Amino acid sequence: MSASSLPQRLPEVLKEKLQPFRTEKCPLPIFQFPLVDEELNVPGCRRFSFGEENMDNKQTARSWRALAGQLPLQTGEGGSGGDAGCESDVEVTVYRLNYQDGFQVNYTLTIIDTPGFGDTRGIERDQLITEQIRELFTAASGVSDIDAVCIVVPSSLPAPHAIAEDIEENIRVLVTFADGQRPPVLEAITASEVPCPKKNKIPLHFKFNNSALFANNNLQRKSRMRKRKKRNKKKKRSKGLTRCSGTWATEA
Repeated sequence: MSASSLPQRLPEVLKEKLQPFRTEKCPLPIFQFPLVDEELNVPGCRRFSFGEENMDNKQTARSWRALAGQLPLQTGEGGSGGDAGCESDVEVTVYRLNYQDGFQVNYTLTIIDTPGFGDTRGIERDQLITEQIRELFTAASGVSDIDAVCIVVPSSLPAPHAIAEDIEENIRVLVTFADGQRPPVLEAITASEVPCPKKNKIPLHFKFNNSALFANNNLQRKSRMRKRKKRNKKKKRSKGLTRCSGTWATEA
């Protein structure tokens, strides 16, 4: 079978359908998924879908639903991060990724993205988020149940607040800005005894190294060039020196 006759991989097929998204802050190419904005009729909630739902989806693939959001993070001063001015962080958003050939999993995935708790808007904002989630799970057109609760935590921040122990086996930790090293936040989660599944005594987690989206490659390249020039200058100076009685002397 020739290379041209091989079926395309799903990422290659999707890339042809995606829309380029330009931003000056990110040096990498970014593509925007063509999501369909669906009517939900639940206050404070929106729903988007990707891909077509058909009979094959319903018969061969079960639906897997995950509730994902940031929890308040404990700090030495008792405060927490959060941008009160972010307009996009005010709604509960449901993303439904309909199963299609080439998926790594054999089911349709639904992700419920919630606004972060514990930001500078205070307890009233947290109560509003809770009410939005309650509306989503009680409305006829909403979501009936979930399979997992995903905690989104940056790699280097302290541990989140306590979580109800009765959902321990359904907790999944999603670590952002994580490179190849073990994220420090895992030690904080363990020390704080946050209930969650563990493997080899380490919280079960998934790492996302999204730091590349915010890195300035030009600045990094210039920094490497400056360091290289300094090393070259030191090498040139050392070639004109000889060791003599524990001191350096210039060759005549």
